[in-house]
Amino acid sequence: SAPAVVTTPRHVAPYAALLVAASLAALCAFAALLATGSRLQARTLQRVINGFGDDRLFIADARGNLCTAGAQLRRTLGRHDHELLGTSLGRVFNTRDLRLHDRLLDNMLRTAAGHPHSFSHEVLANRDDGTSLPLHLTFSGLRVGGEHYFVATVRGNADELRRRNVIDMLQRIATSANRARHAHEALRIGIDEVCAAMLWPVGHALEVGDGVLRSARLWRLPRDSSCGDFVRASETYVFRFGEGLPGIVAQNQRAHWIRDLLPTTRLPRAAVAAGCGLQAAVALPVVVDGRTRAVLEFFAYEPFALDAEVLDVLGHVGTLISRVYERNDALDALEHSRGRLTTAIENMTDSFALWDKDDRLVMWNGHFAKRFSRCSDLLHPGVSHRELMHAALHRGQYALHGKSPEQWLGEDDVKRSQESVRELELDDGRWLRIGMRRYEGGEIVTIGTDVTALKHREIELVRSNTELQNFAYVASHDLQEPLRKIRAFGSRLVEDYADQLPERARDYVERMGAAAERMSTLVSDLLTLSRVATERRPEREVDLNRTLAGVLSDLELQLAESDARLEVGDLPRVPGDPSQLRQVLQNLIGNALKYRAPGRIPHVTIDVELDGRFAHLRVADNGIGFDPDAGKRIFEVFQRLHGRAAYEGTGVGLAIVRKIVEQHGGQAHAEGRPGEGATFTVTLPLVAPARAGSP
Repeated sequence: SAPAVVTTPRHVAPYAALLVAASLAALCAFAALLATGSRLQARTLQRVINGFGDDRLFIADARGNLCTAGAQLRRTLGRHDHELLGTSLGRVFNTRDLRLHDRLLDNMLRTAAGHPHSFSHEVLANRDDGTSLPLHLTFSGLRVGGEHYFVATVRGNADELRRRNVIDMLQRIATSANRARHAHEALRIGIDEVCAAMLWPVGHALEVGDGVLRSARLWRLPRDSSCGDFVRASETYVFRFGEGLPGIVAQNQRAHWIRDLLPTTRLPRAAVAAGCGLQAAVALPVVVDGRTRAVLEFFAYEPFALDAEVLDVLGHVGTLISRVYERNDALDALEHSRGRLTTAIENMTDSFALWDKDDRLVMWNGHFAKRFSRCSDLLHPGVSHRELMHAALHRGQYALHGKSPEQWLGEDDVKRSQESVRELELDDGRWLRIGMRRYEGGEIVTIGTDVTALKHREIELVRSNTELQNFAYVASHDLQEPLRKIRAFGSRLVEDYADQLPERARDYVERMGAAAERMSTLVSDLLTLSRVATERRPEREVDLNRTLAGVLSDLELQLAESDARLEVGDLPRVPGDPSQLRQVLQNLIGNALKYRAPGRIPHVTIDVELDGRFAHLRVADNGIGFDPDAGKRIFEVFQRLHGRAAYEGTGVGLAIVRKIVEQHGGQAHAEGRPGEGATFTVTLPLVAPARAGSP
């Protein structure tokens, strides 16, 4: 729809009248130059017109085509001279208003009759970005050499539009700079956007290096070659901080403009710029972490003024570009850290590999590559762990120890899902212990440590333990046999020759039998202790309530004889060896009954405390107790805190308890006070602890 027409009084506004009078002589000269076709003189006269009048002036011929346009109108429309000259008013101001056509015709007739007048009209200006803005135009008619022209001024929303242009420019720079891959691309975006928005023909970027400013060789230039000398001068000159427009801006770290370069010959390049027709300049800094990193400078053919608000907004261009520098600095720092990390990983004595959440290889070091020397053709980013291990097993990289590759891989999958430690034997006889950790994002790190020497010692220890077990078996068997004979013959001697033996001889024989009995018990206890580590059976879930019931059944006679009172809580299920855990309970409760205080009914409490990871099993009594300082040595072999005459025993029972508990990944602790009783606490894991198993 056509814009509304606003009727105004028929008189010439003072501003317009002065403007018309001031430019009349220039207009006559301009018309004559148009007839001669001298483009160079016409452009010179264009500057004269701008100097005489307001930069909001434009002139149209009788056909309604633009002949010349002031700088303010060009900025308002976002267009250059070549885009406006010869263009009809209808296209420029988006109007087909017949009333405007009639009013222009009426103005032309009145001027021809010697009665010139002016009128105002509201139009919509067509901007180069496709948007429109309402403007207020004042037209006056002129006749020059028989030709009719219209002189018009723009009023109303020019300042608002300039601010809008700048804000739109900032939005475009923010969007484009965010996608920029490097700083030079961001500088290029800033130059192009500012030149387009402000209609400045020349834009240039300089960067700071070694404490000085040098050209980044990034330009926005007019299509002709009129600025060649200025470009060459700018690219060869090196600016110190505080020198020239770029140096001043770099030092002060704020935007700065020069309305007219001609009087400022003290500035480097001022004379060269003037020789190329450049008369005004503005520059703005790019500051990162308090340091100037770059400067953008712009030049125009006509002097111009910038208010503080626009100058401040232009300063934000540097802020937007500085974000790209900050991002690049962060990426450079990250890359530097990555390089240091890669070097550290490569220099590790262990093998290292990083896997993504899908268990595919991301990065590795040289020691890892040696682990898969027979699979070098598969060693690349993206290969799955299972594919790599499958190839290594089939190509003989690892020892299978009697297992099929599929069985081996199945066990490996389970251990990997449980983040368990695994030991592998390589084809060259070396052993590796592979540990792994899965992080929150799903990534997996595996580290392989060469444990060949340790494995050899372990194998030797296993062999030694086997020999020791065999020795213990033989020793217990061979020792028990003569002990049984000593007891048997001693008993027969007493029975068969009782009437012939003196009282002292009978006492000797009885002492000999008691010693043989103690020796037999000691041998049995030592054999039990040696078998704790060497004969451990596979773990399974053990119900401690059922285990305790069996122990109390075995101790039924001692409980009845001592008239003991028991308090038993609800016990948990734990992983372990059932027979060994039964031995722990039997030894602890048996000791509570054995070391009861004279004249006091035994009171034994058995309960448990859970903390989510461990079960803390307590066996407390009101017996004779012990010195608190003996809490640690009480678990040592043959350690007795009380005489054999008062309390029988070999001093091995609590050593067996500690050995079994430690074998289950727990700890044993004892507290006591003389005459007040003792408390034994056994800590057992609720989940089976990881153990370095067989390959």
